[in-house]
Amino acid sequence: MCEKHHGPHGPRGHHGPRNDNSFLTGVLFGAAVGAVLGMLLAPKSGKETQQDLKEKSEDLVKRGKEKASQIREQVEPVVNEIREKSGPALEKGKVLVADLRTKMEDLKNNMENEMDFPESKPKKNFFKKSI
Repeated sequence: MCEKHHGPHGPRGHHGPRNDNSFLTGVLFGAAVGAVLGMLLAPKSGKETQQDLKEKSEDLVKRGKEKASQIREQVEPVVNEIREKSGPALEKGKVLVADLRTKMEDLKNNMENEMDFPESKPKKNFFKKSI
């Protein structure tokens, strides 16, 4: 099975909202360029051309907002689920890090105290293996 097309991203592979946005951007850009060229080449008065451009741009903005809203509706549940599932783990991680910092600080303080006030000197042959 091909990991690229049937892997963790599902059967659509790497095609997701980002590529949908790129496609939408291309469609909107193409529509805008086509509308402007069509109006500039059409035999209309300046007032009529300005009105047409205004209407077309308002339509493009409206369609862009609608598409953004659709994408937001699709992505929002996934984001909320990730937040819900990662929240407890994140909190547990914060507690573990705080505990680790406390233990490391305690260890550092103990080591500093031992170096400042050694209770007894180590024996000369402390690290030598006894025979």
